[in-house]
Amino acid sequence: MWEWIIENLSWICPLIITILFSVLNVIVAKSNLKIAKQQSKMQNDGFCFQLYERRWGVYESIDKILCSVGREAKVCDEDIAKFHYASHNARFLFDQDMADFCEKTRDLLIKLRTVGKQVDWNINHQSDDSNHANLCEKEAELISIISSQQQQLKDIVEKYISFSEYKVKK
Repeated sequence: MWEWIIENLSWICPLIITILFSVLNVIVAKSNLKIAKQQSKMQNDGFCFQLYERRWGVYESIDKILCSVGREAKVCDEDIAKFHYASHNARFLFDQDMADFCEKTRDLLIKLRTVGKQVDWNINHQSDDSNHANLCEKEAELISIISSQQQQLKDIVEKYISFSEYKVKK
């Protein structure tokens, strides 16, 4: 038996070495795959966190403007410019529902500014405009609608930044 092994050692050694390196290669490949999965998860989590931060910034900016308009019961050109700036990236960070919301809200803000300027002009010029009462009612209606936009904003954004589906993996 030993003689046979010694005579065939020239092909047995390379075979044993090949088998050993194949086993080691499989072990290293599995280890690398596990590391790659962990890195991929970390990259995905980092991307999700950055996306969350950007979405939260848009939400917070828009909500702040809507709160200000509701509190002051007026909207000025600066508020509209701030809203435009705050909502500019919404169409890239959210789906079409958020883009539609921002467009509708911007239109409401512009209408409120227009009606508010007309009401202020009537008051400042002590005009006897028969339409003044209607303008005041329209202004109140627009303020009410804009106030309700805050809840719509929360409802839309909630599905994009909610952690209800997030599970901590061990």
